[in-house]
This record gives sequence, C-alpha cells and structure tokens, in this order.
Amino acid sequence: MSKHRPPGSIFAALAATVAALGAAPVAVAAPGLYQTVEAWGLYHHDLGSVINDNRGQNFPTGNASSYWFVTCVGSVPGEPCASDGQPEPDAWYKMPVLPTSAAAQAWTPDYGVNRVRTWSSGTNGVNTGAPGYTAYYARAESGWREEITTTSAAPVTITFVVALHVDWNDGSLWAFQMGLPGIHQDPDGPSGALPMAGSTWLNCTVEHDELPCGTEYSPAFEYITEVWTVLPGGDNGSADLIVTQDFTVYPGGANPFVALLSARSFANGSEVLGYSTASLQAILVPPGANLTFASGHSYNVQVVPEPATYALWLMGLVGVATAKLRRARPGSGEDVSRGQ
Repeated sequence: MSKHRPPGSIFAALAATVAALGAAPVAVAAPGLYQTVEAWGLYHHDLGSVINDNRGQNFPTGNASSYWFVTCVGSVPGEPCASDGQPEPDAWYKMPVLPTSAAAQAWTPDYGVNRVRTWSSGTNGVNTGAPGYTAYYARAESGWREEITTTSAAPVTITFVVALHVDWNDGSLWAFQMGLPGIHQDPDGPSGALPMAGSTWLNCTVEHDELPCGTEYSPAFEYITEVWTVLPGGDNGSADLIVTQDFTVYPGGANPFVALLSARSFANGSEVLGYSTASLQAILVPPGANLTFASGHSYNVQVVPEPATYALWLMGLVGVATAKLRRARPGSGEDVSRGQ
C-alpha cells in the first residue's frame, strides 16, 4: 500500500474550510452509537476569507440515519440563501438535486457497523484569483464506543477484525480509525486531533511531513494515531479489505474502545459513495479472557487458542468477506444504494 499526496490546491481549500468552520470534535463519554453530519456553503472574498456562510438544514430520514444538506450561499454578509430546496423525499440516500450544493449522511445502525456518505459540488474560484467564490463542504462521521472489562488477573490482548469497503472520487477524503482513545499523543502531529492508541486507514496524507489528511495545523479527522495506513487510489479509488486492531484489556477497570468511519468532501464533484461501510466481523480472544461488554451487545466473539489456528481462521474470514463484497457490487442483483 503506497502513500499518495493530493494536489496542494486541495489542501489549501481544506485549510480555509477548517479555519472557517473551527474544530467540531465528537465527544462520546459512554458506550453507545453516534453519528455526526455537517454541510456548509461558504462565500469567500478573493483573499480567501469567508464573508458569508450557510449551514444548511437537516432532512428527516426513515431509517434513523443523520442527513444534512445545503443548496446555496449568498455573496453578501448575512444574506439568506435564495433557494433551499428539499432532496427527493422518497430516497433517503440521494443527495440534493439542485446544483452548487453539498450533503452528508451518517448511519450507525448497531455496534460494529459504520456507514457514511458525503458529496459536494460547485466549488469555484479556489486559487484562481476570482473576485469572490463559493465553496461547499460536507462532513460525516459514524462511530461506536464500547467499554470492556475482564476478570482475568493478567492483561488480555484481543483482536478486532473489520471488513472495510469504501468508494471515493474527485479528491474526497475518508478515514477509518479504531483503538483506545485518549492515550497516544504525537507532539509533531497536527494540533486539535484527539489522541488514540490505535490505527488509521485512510486515502491521503498531508504534504507536510506526510502527516494524515489535513493541514500542518489542523487535522481533517477526529483522531491522531501512532499508526496509519494510506490505501492506493489517489483522488479516485475504492478499497475492499480486512483490517485488524489488537487491543489490550487491563484488569481492574473499564477499557474504552472506539471505532469511527469518517468522510469529507470539499472539492467540485467529490464524493464518498454510499454505502461506504466498516463492519465488525469478529473479536478474537484467547482462552480464559472472561470479557464483559458494557453495552450488552452480543458480538461475534471467537476463542482462538493457537497462533496457527488464528492464521487459518483469519484467512477463511478474508475469503468469506471478499465473496460477500463481490456479490454486493453493482449488477449483482443486490441493492447497495451506491450513488446517484
């Protein structure tokens, strides 16, 4: 898996957007499911500063997903949007049909399942010297948080196995992160990111010291981890793979675990396609782990006694997950609601 550096103009636009919107971290203190969406229209002065904005509005869905969209933004400070049409009411996964708009959707239907989609269009004038320009931005995050305890006298190392499927185009950004929040802190990492002892899988790096997506000063995603893997594909690509995260459960208290799938779209026509999904396949544990999950959710917990057995089990899981993903491809007869 190689690292890809998107064009600098994309990060210039993202830096301006992050500065305009400010940090909006997700804060979840107890086991539970959460989802966050934003869609903004920003009108920029020719020097890049934002002189007007429109946060848009939400759209009620029939499946408890969160959906937010924006269709326009005025060029005069405080000027309301001239048109704020609704998306098609009978198709919750579709984006607004009007031009120059953005939308975000997140859905966490259960523990171990994350789904996101973002879309933006009508981003004009970035780095062109235009007297003024509009930019549209969408952000979606789907996450779940668990607290794990053990009655074992010694620490227990378990492994989360997740099937990750993501499609993206035209410079959209995405990341999947999982691990123990609040532990790792990289002094050279971007400010504003929450620390996590875990891993990130994503589709880009920033040009400054190859940090994860964002800018040298502001992160594009929620957490900064000590390990990140950049998947190939560049501005247009897809990923179908099994990812794993080892996690140590210490006796004597609760051990928080977070899994978060994020998407960002801010370039003209960029999209993280629906459904982009992270799906927990299993939690591998050693004998005698004696684990308790605070949520009460019934996970697929597999006791794996020997390293050789673990390897064989994981190989079989990869094969099954790959076959399922292939069957869910367009034209296979299954409705995956992948786009417009």
